[in-house]
Amino acid sequence: MGGPTVHSVRLHREYPGQPWGIRLVGGVDLNAPLVITRCQVGSPAEGELHRGDVIRKINEYDSRDLRHKDAQSLFRNAGNTIDLVVIR
Repeated sequence: MGGPTVHSVRLHREYPGQPWGIRLVGGVDLNAPLVITRCQVGSPAEGELHRGDVIRKINEYDSRDLRHKDAQSLFRNAGNTIDLVVIR
């Protein structure tokens, strides 16, 4: 079959502060890629992101340069839309 594929994903939420519905691990400070470990049912991430997706970009930021807390901050402060590039 094929190897990993790159996907562009745009998540939308109803209001700032609504949880995106993901659990994220990794970061440059942890010497590990940013990986989705959970997507909550009924959340903006449901059907868009999948467990095991490796995040390559959060908006215009290359995730390979982001600490874990910086990635969390980008999600938290994104407004109602966030653009991601993931490897699945």
